[in-house]
Amino acid sequence: MVVDVVEDSEALAFDVIVTPATPMAVDIFAGVPGPPGITQPFRLGHTWGLVGDVTLLTTLPSIAIPFNGTQAAVLVGLRAKLASGTSVGVQVQRNGVNVGSVITVTTAATTTPLGNLALTADDDLTIVLSAPVGVPTHLSATLIVEHTP
Repeated sequence: MVVDVVEDSEALAFDVIVTPATPMAVDIFAGVPGPPGITQPFRLGHTWGLVGDVTLLTTLPSIAIPFNGTQAAVLVGLRAKLASGTSVGVQVQRNGVNVGSVITVTTAATTTPLGNLALTADDDLTIVLSAPVGVPTHLSATLIVEHTP
């Protein structure tokens, strides 16, 4: 596996390029809350990047959304797309419980609202894949979380 991380200091974003022999999940944390003292909500994306055929994958490794007791966070939505193939079903879960219904992901990037579900510190978030059609490959799925300082 080759991993190449490139930092764009102007945009404060990170690109991760992974080329493994088999599919794998990569959590990419991107976003910046702004200058100290910021009071308005800000959004961060937490991304699973799956390289290769995702047909045989089901439950992906979970991620936690850390924040301290004075902060609040809500799960805003999921932005996802495939590089090729027809589609795959994606079910977001929080602490093992489904959030919304299965989202059909295709090669067209779409953002699906998840109802601004209030999160608690270190909630266990994951996605479960199902019903692959047409050998779906290279899935990118980003949970959008809004934080209030």
